[in-house]
Amino acid sequence: MDLVELRDKKLRTIKTPIILSINKKNVEKYYETVSSQLLENNFLFINKSETKFWDHFIFDQKKVDLTFNELKKKLKKNFSN
Repeated sequence: MDLVELRDKKLRTIKTPIILSINKKNVEKYYETVSSQLLENNFLFINKSETKFWDHFIFDQKKVDLTFNELKKKLKKNFSN
């Protein structure tokens, strides 16, 4: 199965955790809004990993009843500007 096909599958059916990667310069600007949306949609925070330029936030999506495309639309509403 390729990535295009995965976009329309319910996230709870995908076995791999979701990783949100944000450039360190933008973490303060975006993390709170994005993570609150993820938590509202039943994502569970698992862990945080850091590299020199990026912060990576790992979320479990086993209880999420959205597809990737549906999630993307919800997030875009918060960043319409």
